[in-house]
Amino acid sequence: KSRLLRIYIPEDIDYNGLFDDIFKEYTVNCSLESVKTIRMGTMFDLHYNITLKDASKEKEMLDKLRCRNRNLPISCGLFPVAKDEL
Repeated sequence: KSRLLRIYIPEDIDYNGLFDDIFKEYTVNCSLESVKTIRMGTMFDLHYNITLKDASKEKEMLDKLRCRNRNLPISCGLFPVAKDEL
């Protein structure tokens, strides 16, 4: 159920608390791991570590996030496994 969530948003949107209500509804825990500017500072690339309450509602959560981030790219997936963990 743990996922790496990556959300792009325009630089004119304040990302602090932007998705809190959605995360509260769909996740057990969520932490913002990193923020990076991209496209010459016109966008933010946000990386979250999330644990879903119900994995079957992942698409529903992503749809709500897309409405909030102006339909910019979002990706959600499993954490990569390090070679020494195989």
